Amino acid sequence: MVDQKTEKALAHANQRLKAGKVGLTIQRQNNRLYLRGVLPTRKGEEKSKQRRLALGVLANIAGIQRAEAEAHQVAHAIVMQKFDWADWIESEKPNPIIENAIARFEQDYFQIRGRTPKTETTWKVDYGDVFKKLPQKERISKEILLEAVLNTKANTRSRSRTCIACGSLAQFVGIDFDANRYKGSHCHKTLQPRDLPSDERIAERFESISHVRWQWYYGMIACYGLRNHEPFYVDPESLAQSPGIIKISDGKTGPRSIFPLHPEWWEQWQLWDIKFPGISGKNNRELGGRVSTYIAEIRRKIPTQSD
Repeated sequence: MVDQKTEKALAHANQRLKAGKVGLTIQRQNNRLYLRGVLPTRKGEEKSKQRRLALGVLANIAGIQRAEAEAHQVAHAIVMQKFDWADWIESEKPNPIIENAIARFEQDYFQIRGRTPKTETTWKVDYGDVFKKLPQKERISKEILLEAVLNTKANTRSRSRTCIACGSLAQFVGIDFDANRYKGSHCHKTLQPRDLPSDERIAERFESISHVRWQWYYGMIACYGLRNHEPFYVDPESLAQSPGIIKISDGKTGPRSIFPLHPEWWEQWQLWDIKFPGISGKNNRELGGRVSTYIAEIRRKIPTQSD
């Protein structure tokens, strides 16, 4: 059964094809998509007639996008008298080569989301790192995608990320592959508990940092529980207002307001007096990475509650 969103997308695609006088429509049958229109004669035929071209893609949003693009290509080939029946068979077209499918998917990804440092990082971490493990020169198939998923450990972030990436690619090229059933459960219960320092120890370490810029940075992390790149996105005006409820303009989870975990630290350490460390990065991952070494060194020096 096709959902209403897919039905609307199919109707809109056909409206665009009609408005563009493409001469072809997209049809759905048994959850598969086809192109239908008056096509050139085959060898031995005297006149053109209505025919159907099997696309070999599923009736979903990604499949409709591909079908619409194929319709324009077929129409162009007909106009240029370059349409060749040898390129088409009544059965389904073979699946694309993996590296070609990835390239088209990447292009579509950035056309929808735009190319920014954040989306580039998301693509690399959540998709690119998964896709580079696939056999690039082979034709994409359910079996290859399933093997990639099962090569990861169950109930881990790696398994979850691989399922999302492979499932998205399968949907884009029109392969019937339900990756979610293998996703499992990845949650904080699978993580090792940490032996955290007490609030008193954290406050003591703040006083021991001699570099004023890194002291301010450390204070922001401690007071608000920020990710390592987020102090660089603090709105100065919000930070200056008591009791220090800050606004973050960017970050992994986007803009948001954050309450201080310890309001007294905001006042005691005068965190409203912003002193950014002199570093930069082209994206959050790079920015955070450049401070990790320094922060790790600080954390190693903080005695834990068990000391």
